Amino acid sequence: MAHETTISLIYISNRYGGLDILKANILRQQFFDYEIVFVDGLYNERKDEVAEYFKHHKIIHLPEPEMGEGYVHRLARCWNVAFKACSGKLLISLHIVTGKQIGRAHV
Repeated sequence: MAHETTISLIYISNRYGGLDILKANILRQQFFDYEIVFVDGLYNERKDEVAEYFKHHKIIHLPEPEMGEGYVHRLARCWNVAFKACSGKLLISLHIVTGKQIGRAHV
C-alpha cells in the first residue's frame, strides 16, 4: 500500500515574491509529512526557479488555468485545479493578498 500524504498545503499566487516567506515558514515546521500544491499565475516565467528553490520539498507546481468563455475571475478555477492535485488527508490553504500574509499554516 502506498503512503498517503497527511497534509496538502495549497498556495495560489500570481504575484512576484512571497516564495521566500513560504519556504521560511515551511522550514520552521516540525511535521514533515506534507506536500505543497502551488497554482501559479507566473508558472511559465518561474517554473525552473521554483523547482530548484523547493528541490528538497514535495511540491506540485501547476500553471494557473486558462480563462474559459464567460469567466471573469480565475481564482475559483485555481482552487479546483489545486483540490484535484492534492493527495493529503487534510487540506490547508495559505492566502497572499496584496502582498500581505493574511493566513498562516502551522503544520
